[in-house]
Amino acid sequence: AIDIGCNSELLLHLQCTDATMSSGTGDVVLDSKELRVIADAIDIGCTETNRQFLELKRQKVHPKNMEDHRAKVSQCLAEVHIGCMEKCADEVAALRECYDQNPKSYYKCQDVKIILAKCAGKNRIGELANM
Repeated sequence: AIDIGCNSELLLHLQCTDATMSSGTGDVVLDSKELRVIADAIDIGCTETNRQFLELKRQKVHPKNMEDHRAKVSQCLAEVHIGCMEKCADEVAALRECYDQNPKSYYKCQDVKIILAKCAGKNRIGELANM
């Protein structure tokens, strides 16, 4: 398993494959490296989607019966990714660079992760836009 540096069950589920997101202008595919970079922003910006996902897992709903929720997950991921790239691009680039420079020591990037998370929150990325 890949350590994505966050506690989101949703992200832990997604780490097994690349995440495909619908952005309204077409599908965007994020590999595990890109998911790792925006993981904390996804935790912040997709809190309700993650809560719903955990509830469906708790209820042991079969994945084939989760089409509607998969679409919500895809949309939320797209909104967070687009929001990060538009409003926190410098922070995303800094975290990506830090991870590249410290491939076995992600803990060294904690300060940069916090800066990106604060940017995501301040700019109301993902579901935060609706609050």
